[in-house]
Amino acid sequence: MMGILDPPTGAPAPGSREGFEAEALGNLSHDLNNALSVILTSATSLLRREPPDPTTHRQLELIHRSALRIHELTEELTDAVALELGQIELKLVPLDAGQLLAEAVTLAQKLATQRSLRFSGGAGPLWIRGDRLRLQRVFSHLLRSALSASLDGTVQVTLELRPPDLCVRIQEDGTATAYGTDSAFRPSETQRKSLARYVSNGVVLAHGGRFWIEPRGAMNAFLISLPVTERPAHSS
Repeated sequence: MMGILDPPTGAPAPGSREGFEAEALGNLSHDLNNALSVILTSATSLLRREPPDPTTHRQLELIHRSALRIHELTEELTDAVALELGQIELKLVPLDAGQLLAEAVTLAQKLATQRSLRFSGGAGPLWIRGDRLRLQRVFSHLLRSALSASLDGTVQVTLELRPPDLCVRIQEDGTATAYGTDSAFRPSETQRKSLARYVSNGVVLAHGGRFWIEPRGAMNAFLISLPVTERPAHSS
């Protein structure tokens, strides 16, 4: 896989080793999702029966959460394969970027109740044409990365207009981090080449945007720019 700032490559040649590997990974992702759906369905059904034993309930919740996380990973793998093949398909619809980002922040805060997320959406709605599900995954990944790098601090999320684009900034807002102030938001080489980071970069590029890391003294910030569009006629 490529680094965070490397654009996706062109489609592998038919019959090439790269093409075979991409096809094999796509089949693996499909098979994993089939098996995973059984685990998720069974765990959900058992949780709805409200088992009286608290230990059993906690174990079922753990199974369910873990299965959901594996599902996210298989979706990332599917998108990574599509990016490698140059075949990713986006379901583009008008989106209020502020609302989309606020939803991602709310979900991230629920999963990290001991930490603090601050969101500033700017004045008025900013509209984009985007794939809601895939952009939500991008924001969720970056928020998780930011929170994991600043266990004792606050993560500041801002949305602002920089014509002709909008800019999302995710930045650690405290002074103490899990790795010390000098290494805040400085991704390792492994993190730079992670599946989620690769897919996030590819998805943003496919939207006509840009994803980069900006040094801010001892701290860094994740930034995403996306082209703005006109307000939909049906919106209030």
